[in-house]
Amino acid sequence: FEQVLALNPEHVEAPYRLANLLSNSFEGQEVAAGAMFEKAIARNADNADAHYQYAVLQDEYFDKPDIALAHYKKTIALDPQHPYAHYDLAVLYHGLEDMENAKTAYEQASIINSEVKTPQNDAAFLGAPLEFNTPPEGIIRDDAFEGGNIIVEEEVLDEAPLAAEEEAFLEEEIVLEVEAPEEVEIPVTNVLPEVEEVAILQSDIKRLEDLVLKNQNMLMLAQQNLTTLTEEEIPVQPRVDKVVVITGATSGIGRATADLFAEAGYRLVLTGRRGERLEELQAHYKESYGTDVLTRTFDVRDLNAVKDMVGSLDETWQNIDLLINNAGLAKGYAPIHEGDIEDWEVMIDTNIKGLLYMTRAVSPYMVKRESGQIINVCSSAGHEVYPNGNVYCATKYAVDALTKSMRLDLHKHNIRVSQVSPGHVEETEFALTRFDGDAERAKIYEDFQPLKASDVAETIFFLATRPPHVNVQDVILFGTQQASNLVTDRSGRA
Repeated sequence: FEQVLALNPEHVEAPYRLANLLSNSFEGQEVAAGAMFEKAIARNADNADAHYQYAVLQDEYFDKPDIALAHYKKTIALDPQHPYAHYDLAVLYHGLEDMENAKTAYEQASIINSEVKTPQNDAAFLGAPLEFNTPPEGIIRDDAFEGGNIIVEEEVLDEAPLAAEEEAFLEEEIVLEVEAPEEVEIPVTNVLPEVEEVAILQSDIKRLEDLVLKNQNMLMLAQQNLTTLTEEEIPVQPRVDKVVVITGATSGIGRATADLFAEAGYRLVLTGRRGERLEELQAHYKESYGTDVLTRTFDVRDLNAVKDMVGSLDETWQNIDLLINNAGLAKGYAPIHEGDIEDWEVMIDTNIKGLLYMTRAVSPYMVKRESGQIINVCSSAGHEVYPNGNVYCATKYAVDALTKSMRLDLHKHNIRVSQVSPGHVEETEFALTRFDGDAERAKIYEDFQPLKASDVAETIFFLATRPPHVNVQDVILFGTQQASNLVTDRSGRA
């Protein structure tokens, strides 16, 4: 499916199929699956199951009940007889303590799928008395996990011996260490409080194996008892079919942002002025995550180099989904009448013209595809000036203005434009560059706790992974001890 999307990025069905694979067959790929479901919904808004699967992720993994609620409702609107959506909606309402809607949804679920109607669920949703105090010995139906919910039937397990082929499969594929008790107690998630732990008899291991494959939470538990995988058997990180360009990726916020996108499996184009660092990052991401990475060494102030970079990408890489204009710097810290004009030129050329050059080179491809996102790294200095920050502040005010105007120009082409505006950030080369390599003057963070580069990177990743209908326009980000550019508690690190 990745190859299908590489050959035909506009394929309608492939994102949905790939999202299903990532969600159900690869552990730890919820973020990638969510992004792919978003793409699937954008291409086919009438795909009821895409809405349902996306709702389950938002509900169970991202803890976003409002988003889940909207997509469960959309699922039901598209497919009123969906076998699981009504019940999951009832469970969600129950968790939100909206018992009236929970009852209505449960009653509808019971009509559509009689298997959800159990004494425990009746007690939870309808207030009916339980017919017994503890769950009976029963089975967890395999098909009950299709919607991420557990349904207990009042059925006594058939303890007949397993078929020969089942025994052979168990001996070959799974090793579970079971201690003296006859039953293996499995902690079960997503069950109402009234439904307590469900015991699975040892003789029903085959069903347990099926459930483990279908429920990632149970898979994590079972893997503690499985034979340790050799390094060669560990699956390669699945790719996310999105191309991300990050400028200034060799250090600081750019490097931290590249770390997150590489780990998540995105295809990366990393740029910067220090080729050796870019090559080291490329090798590291390839070895650690199997990430596809291209590196380009150039200065964003050089318009011809920017054009050559974008022009050198082949067709599969030119379809850039996300441009992160991170490259920027501060040079000098002096009042306006003492400022160094060369420092001013460097800041203006990098922070403003470099951002413009990159955007001009990349955005036409996004416009052509009617899809994409641009995230500019601005600064709190683009919202509030401070003494001796004159030209640097001016360049960041320009970034803020450009971000707003870009958004007005590009929104009709379905392109999201946003920015993140951090205050003081350590783990970067910002202060060292501002003070021309003077390490002593660059020690400006020792008496308070500023943001870390990873904090800003996580915010950028958040902006990039919102649903297609959401655009966070600006995030102004400070450490707790910094109230504004002019007010910082420097009484020591909190």
